Amino acid sequence: MSHNEIGNIGCETLGSFIKLNGTLKYLDLSFNNVGDRGLLALADCLSENSKMEVLNLLGNLFTEKSLGALGSAIVDN
Repeated sequence: MSHNEIGNIGCETLGSFIKLNGTLKYLDLSFNNVGDRGLLALADCLSENSKMEVLNLLGNLFTEKSLGALGSAIVDN
């Protein structure tokens, strides 16, 4: 899903899928214009999905605000 400009709204929608999907192991969201709002939505979902092994977020627009939440989600995962 890289280079698709899904942005924050797309990540919020995708988050619902991630919560329900028990088989998704790899997700490439690189260069999708995702900011803090989108990353916070993903972090919330990732804390409930223990199957995700690789998440590529290269080239997006995060700040330290949302990266801390992602770190917590990874630890929970």
